[in-house]
Amino acid sequence: MFGGRAMALGNLKMARLSSPSTEAFEAVATDVEDLFRSRDPADAARIMRARSIDFVLVGAREKAAYGAGASKFDTHPDLFERVYAALGISIYRLR
Repeated sequence: MFGGRAMALGNLKMARLSSPSTEAFEAVATDVEDLFRSRDPADAARIMRARSIDFVLVGAREKAAYGAGASKFDTHPDLFERVYAALGISIYRLR
């Protein structure tokens, strides 16, 4: 939980401990990785809807790891509304 909202993955160690099985953890981890790695904004939106993810945080770590994949959130306001931006961190809400 973060601010009263469930997180899809969050801290990896805690996510592994709270997952019902290794397979369940790996499925979520793969989807979150695909969410950031994909350059296709429609694919990212599909993953977010399938996992009931309303918000995504993009900071320096995500930008360094995923490059263009992370930039899709900022360049597609039709799908992702930026609801917060400060100190190099942006939070986007799935429309």
